[in-house]
Amino acid sequence: MLTSEVARLLLAILAETHHVSTAMTAQRTCILLALATLATSLHGFYSQSNKGEKLIEAHESSFAPKSQIEHYETVFIHPDGSVDTGEMLLIYAYGEEVTYGIVHFIKPKALSGFTVLSVQELGKLPQIYYTAPDEDSPLALSSSKWKERFFETPWHFEDILDDDREDWTYQNRGIVQINGVLADLVESAYGTGELKDRSAYSKREVYLAREDSRFLKCVYYGRDGDPLKSFEAGRHHDFGTPDAPRIRCTRLIVSDYRSGAMLILSLKDSVYDIELPERFFAPAQLPQWAENNTPQALILARGAK
Repeated sequence: MLTSEVARLLLAILAETHHVSTAMTAQRTCILLALATLATSLHGFYSQSNKGEKLIEAHESSFAPKSQIEHYETVFIHPDGSVDTGEMLLIYAYGEEVTYGIVHFIKPKALSGFTVLSVQELGKLPQIYYTAPDEDSPLALSSSKWKERFFETPWHFEDILDDDREDWTYQNRGIVQINGVLADLVESAYGTGELKDRSAYSKREVYLAREDSRFLKCVYYGRDGDPLKSFEAGRHHDFGTPDAPRIRCTRLIVSDYRSGAMLILSLKDSVYDIELPERFFAPAQLPQWAENNTPQALILARGAK
């Protein structure tokens, strides 16, 4: 359990003012304190015209950039209640033939320089590379290590992959209510045997708001069938226009059900649909990524050229 001091810190973090649009109503803002699993009620509604695939497609179309750089401030609560603050970059370039992803930690000191790269080529199994602080060369992640975590964080290596690029099966499981918001519940699992074998997960449950298909929550189940962790989204912001909304959460809480660790990500800066340098996604660049790419990535995320 968290100490009272940590609990007060969490409440302060979740209550702080963030640079999100004030045009979003309170009903469309979901601020979640994930100290326990949220209670939901399943109503058993099924509709042949509202299948899981269609629900996921509607969600994906609600926010579909060609590229993105997102700069997050992070708060990591260890299982013993100690707290580390930090910063990280989440960068993607989405192409028809190949999609690249980067997770790069700027702070805290223990994670500074740790970088993960995903390469998802059409028709091929994904490749994941990484480099740890003080490493001189990039490392290709073997299939058996997809299930491992980034150090002590709730992140697994496979979380970097863009789901749109891989084979998943989807099933509509009905309508639930989360914090007063009606949501469609979609259960999904890898449809390809080798991806299933590499994954730490047996399935996941995704909760999408019925009013606008925005992402609310996702619960991942371990290979033993029990809940492993959850991603809970809040403080949604519309980065688009009234005619073409692009809804993205600006607060994400990752809760590890097994260890009790928690990671809170708050979006600080972001930019979408810009041309990104090829060197961002070169495996050979990973050991020098912080020195060669972080300054430019931060400038771009702040909207400067």
